[in-house]
Amino acid sequence: YLRDDLNIPDVQQRVHWDTEWARRAGNPTTYDYGRMRETWLTHLCTDWMGDDAWLWKLECEYRSFNYVGDAQWLTGTVVRKYLAEGDRPAVDLEIEARNQRGVVTSPGTATILLPSRERGAVHLPDPPGGATDLESALTAISEAFSRR
Repeated sequence: YLRDDLNIPDVQQRVHWDTEWARRAGNPTTYDYGRMRETWLTHLCTDWMGDDAWLWKLECEYRSFNYVGDAQWLTGTVVRKYLAEGDRPAVDLEIEARNQRGVVTSPGTATILLPSRERGAVHLPDPPGGATDLESALTAISEAFSRR
């Protein structure tokens, strides 16, 4: 928390909507939440892949600020087409958000599982640890993180 003009502690998140707080943090004005760009990139992928595919993985970084008033263009390129584990047709994408100054503000990657004429409908990923319920899935995920 930082103290406001009345000496009352307030959340640092104010930089996203309060110009003065953004300036105190060293920025010229307010800016977006990085997670918003992640949802835009997710939307880019799901619009491209259609209803019959499965967005399996998506990663992105927040490399630069997206100030209020900036434009963002989202693009993606298929960089690999292959059979993922379990004989699943898949494509890897390089995705990005780029502003009007040509700065890539959020580079990322995605993996999409696709339906196929040869293999049929999308075969969804196996649950973590072969789980059959939510509790065992969460346990398997937790154990995987603890091994890292």
